[in-house]
Amino acid sequence: MRCPQCNYRLWNLTARACPECGRPFKPSEFEFRPNTVEFCCPHCGQPHLGQGVLGHLVPERITCAGCRRELHMDQMVLRPVPGVDEKRTQFYLNPWFELHERIFFRRYLAAVWHGIVRPGLAASGVPSQTTYGPSANFLIINLCLFPFISALSLLIFSLLVNLLRYGRWLPSGPGPDLLLLASPVIFTMLSLMTGLAFTVVWSTSIQAMLYLTGCRPHTGRMRTFEALAITSGVHVFTAIPVIGALLSVLTIPAWIVAAAIAVRAVQATPPIRTALATLALPLLLLIMTINLVLLA
Repeated sequence: MRCPQCNYRLWNLTARACPECGRPFKPSEFEFRPNTVEFCCPHCGQPHLGQGVLGHLVPERITCAGCRRELHMDQMVLRPVPGVDEKRTQFYLNPWFELHERIFFRRYLAAVWHGIVRPGLAASGVPSQTTYGPSANFLIINLCLFPFISALSLLIFSLLVNLLRYGRWLPSGPGPDLLLLASPVIFTMLSLMTGLAFTVVWSTSIQAMLYLTGCRPHTGRMRTFEALAITSGVHVFTAIPVIGALLSVLTIPAWIVAAAIAVRAVQATPPIRTALATLALPLLLLIMTINLVLLA
C-alpha cells in the first residue's frame, strides 16, 4: 500500500495522511489480494484478516476481538500478513486493464486466456473504480471477432468446394453471390446485436435471482455484467476454421460455468445460489426453444 502521490509506504500508520507528502488517505481506497492484509486495531493491535473480494474487512464495521471497541476499517492500521511479501498484497489486475504495461494484442490474448482458465480471478481483477466501458469493449470485440473468423472460414471452405466441384468459385447469379460474400459481415452483426442484448438481460436476471433467493450481492448489476463480459473470451474456440460453428454448442455451457465462477468472485454469494442464478435464464431459453421446435 503506497501513497498515490509520492509512492511512500503507508503500512503500520495510525495517521490518515502520508508522512512524506501530507496527502490524506483511507484504507478503503486501496485494493488488495484477499487474505494477504491484516487490519489491526489502533488501540490493542488485534489483527483482523481482510477476506473480502478487494481484500477489505467484511463487514467494514466490526467489533474488535481484543478490546471489544466498535471500529471501521478506515480507522485501522494495515500491514501485510506475517510471511507475505508486500508485492503479494497487490490487487490482481486483469491484463485487459494494463493499459500502460502491454501492447493491445498481448493484453487481449492474456485477458482471453485468464477468462478461460481463471474466471474468478479475471473478474475480481477488474478495477472497481473504472466504468464498465472497457469490459463492454472486450465483450464487443469477442462478439465480432470470433463469429467473423468462423463465418469467413466457412465461406472460404464453401468457395473451395464450389471450385473443385463446378470449376468456379460462386455457384449462381449476382444476387445470391453478393449475399454469400456478405455473409460473414451479416453473421457478425447479428452476433453482436444478439450477444449484447443477451448479456445485458442475463446480468439483470442473475442479479434479480440472487435477491430472490435471499442473497445480498456485494456490488451492483454492472459488476455482474463485467463478470459476464470478461469471461466471454471462452468463445474463442468458435473461431477455429470450419468446425468453429459446431463448437459453439459446447462454448455456451463453458461460458455459463465460467460466468458462475466469475459472478461468485465479484458478488461474494454462496456457490449453489450463484450457479442457480446464472443458469436460470439460459435454461429458460433452452426450454422455450425445445417447445417451439416441438410445436413446429
